[in-house]
Amino acid sequence: MESNKNGSPRSQTTDSSPWLWLLMLVTLLQTSLFAMVTVYQYDNTGLLQEADRELDNRIKTLQEALTVNNMKRSLHAHKRADNFIADFLTSQENQATQPCQGSKGDKGDIGLRGDQGQKGEKGAQGEAGDPGDTGVRGQKGNKGDQGPSGPPGPDSSKDGCVCLQYPTFDDPTPTTKIYMAVGETINMPCNATGSPSPSISLKKQTTVPRRGRRSRDKRNFLILNGRYTITNAVTMDFGTYVCTATNGLGSVSKQIEIVKGVVPNIAKQPQSSTNNIGSTVQFRCVNTGVPSPTVTWYRNGKAIGADSRHQFSSNGEILTISNLQTTDSGTIECQASNAVGVTTSREAVLTVA
Repeated sequence: MESNKNGSPRSQTTDSSPWLWLLMLVTLLQTSLFAMVTVYQYDNTGLLQEADRELDNRIKTLQEALTVNNMKRSLHAHKRADNFIADFLTSQENQATQPCQGSKGDKGDIGLRGDQGQKGEKGAQGEAGDPGDTGVRGQKGNKGDQGPSGPPGPDSSKDGCVCLQYPTFDDPTPTTKIYMAVGETINMPCNATGSPSPSISLKKQTTVPRRGRRSRDKRNFLILNGRYTITNAVTMDFGTYVCTATNGLGSVSKQIEIVKGVVPNIAKQPQSSTNNIGSTVQFRCVNTGVPSPTVTWYRNGKAIGADSRHQFSSNGEILTISNLQTTDSGTIECQASNAVGVTTSREAVLTVA
């Protein structure tokens, strides 16, 4: 150990100062490099520039402190440098642990449409609004065409007031079809009313040719109680007639078609049958006639109606009885009827045992 002139040991503060300076510079350089790497990793150039400026200021401060030969000041500066480095490393570590926010991504596609929600409850009815302003009156339209003249008024030439009336038929149907058999008598539906009372005429429009020179087309119809009547009809009486009613106001006409009818004839009679309980049986009633006859079935004199066990064909000619019971036993008959007559079949006996 060296001694000064006074004989006392010389302080080593001055000799150790260059090493301390070098150590601090190396530490600062490592810290700066770490900071640069961290900032570069997180693409935070602004923070790096701020750190560099702060480091420059700190280095200048330390350089000023190190130029002083006072050990106390040197030690104080070393402590401040250590504190600065520790604080800086702590701040860098905190920033490194924080997640970095990336750049905004592209807009995603529109999602699928959700299901329709339930219908809400009906809202309360709102208050009635104020009445609107009265509209402008439109222009007057053109004059319409003149309508047809009405019927003449009452005949005032007679005592009292008698209203005039066009002739009208009791049966207003434009065409009436009547079936009748040869030899029958029939009243023609040719009655009409009106005021004044109409005159009625009947004329045959079509004829049916017949052999021989004579024709009953030209005979006079028998008028009974104001009605035209055909008596003891023959073939020449069938055809189409025109009935006309006329008074002072006008006339009306209608057609009456006289068609030769045929009384029903049962060509195939129902047959007797013996059957077991629970079985099925059919009866037939084949018939002809003009117009087509309507068939009605009877058991023991009472009409049979359709139900779950009694079924009829579309024309009524076939009766089917299913699931036979002993109560079904009895006489079975059919009846064919049309506009010109009624024909009843023979009785068939149904036995269920």
